[in-house]
Amino acid sequence: MPSLRVNTSDWTVQPSRTRVSRGGMRGATDPRAGFPREFLTTDSEVAEEVTARPQPTTRGPGGAPGPLDVSYDVRRGEAAILAVRHPSGALTFHRPVEATGRSRGEPSRVRFVVQVPAVTRPNGTRGLVSHAVKAFVNDWMGW
Repeated sequence: MPSLRVNTSDWTVQPSRTRVSRGGMRGATDPRAGFPREFLTTDSEVAEEVTARPQPTTRGPGGAPGPLDVSYDVRRGEAAILAVRHPSGALTFHRPVEATGRSRGEPSRVRFVVQVPAVTRPNGTRGLVSHAVKAFVNDWMGW
């Protein structure tokens, strides 16, 4: 049920080229996915992996973008956490800052707001690759 939504115009988010393995044991991921297996339990999985890039500036030097602000739909009985792989390689984990309930039988929405301090906006003449972060939404069952 991939349903990540970006709530800000400072960032663009695209699915990563590596995909989460859906076969086999629950919680197993493709080793190239970038999310360490040792952080997953048998009741959790990487539900979505995306690459987030700050929008480039059109004039002057790039400044820091606003926070990465995304929402994700979770099913009843599930919880989600956002893991962010920073340009330095560091992995940080973030709980939702807001949760919105929906009508019965529909998913709830959780919202994550993450300041990514090491990232600056690229200007129109520089590439975006060094400014990207990877984000992983992890679902946990049985909450």
